[in-house]
Amino acid sequence: MDKLERYRQVICSLLKEQGEIVPVNGTIETETVFDHEAERYLLLHLGWNGQQRIYSVVIHLEVREGKVWIQQNTTDFSVAEELLKRGVAREDIVLGLKPAFVREYTGFGVV
Repeated sequence: MDKLERYRQVICSLLKEQGEIVPVNGTIETETVFDHEAERYLLLHLGWNGQQRIYSVVIHLEVREGKVWIQQNTTDFSVAEELLKRGVAREDIVLGLKPAFVREYTGFGVV
């Protein structure tokens, strides 16, 4: 299996596992969205908490030019560290949720 296919599998597995965590408040569903053509992978929360509509992107990952980009993470765990544990190379993880000028100081990939 090539590197990119392995990264895709790691991403999908991670999002499926995170999707099994049930939100505490309200009637909230968790959905995973895997767009293999565009290389975009999301974990969403949607539903209701009383009268308040809930729709949020919890985790958004992308594969670009052989690297895994973390575009959003509203969880209380480090997606980057979890990707490392699952075999994604440190230089192949880009913290897209950080400004470009900060990325070189994160210890992760820079683009």
